[in-house]
Amino acid sequence: MTPASVIELRPPAPETAAAPSVRAIPTELSPATGCESASAAVAVAPAPLPELAAGQLWVVEISPHDGISALHRALITKGHVIIYDRSLEATVAALLPLGGYAEPASTAQTAQRCIRFTHDGWSVIRLVDRTTPAVRRSADLLALARCWQKARTTDEAEIFVATAGGHNARRLTAAAEIAPALAAAIAADGLIVVFAGGGPAAVPTLCGSLANGLAG
Repeated sequence: MTPASVIELRPPAPETAAAPSVRAIPTELSPATGCESASAAVAVAPAPLPELAAGQLWVVEISPHDGISALHRALITKGHVIIYDRSLEATVAALLPLGGYAEPASTAQTAQRCIRFTHDGWSVIRLVDRTTPAVRRSADLLALARCWQKARTTDEAEIFVATAGGHNARRLTAAAEIAPALAAAIAADGLIVVFAGGGPAAVPTLCGSLANGLAG
């Protein structure tokens, strides 16, 4: 596949930062869960997933062999930045809208890039191939959770976990441990994990793309 032009990512101009225009997924497309410290007891509560918003990180498991649900399609088309497993390239290329930006995951730097984009004010969709062995997916997700918790700039942070494409959603408190929740959910189809409220969420300016920005 020939890469399209890569867009320039830059912080919002002062005039746009005052009145951000956040692209949101309707609440009916949403479910949830959240977490934090390794020593605290797990605090889990049923809750719908939040609407997609600037500064959030969504980890979404899909299969390259199955159809795409309405929720998955909405996330891919409305997220500011898509970071995907290479096995999902065809799916991303088919759905990425004009002006969208996507790049393949790099094992060594994926977590850091996800966090950097969210702290720059972008909504990030991390697409994971759910046919990857569960041990690998769980380890990668825990590493991402630790990176997010370490980098967050506010205590008003939550992690939402849902299975079956967004159903059975739960929220973990910011003081809860994510590992037990993931251990119970990682084998389920359609795992979604949302990291929300971890830091500043100004809406950035998207510049300079005449085609979708499928990089790599």
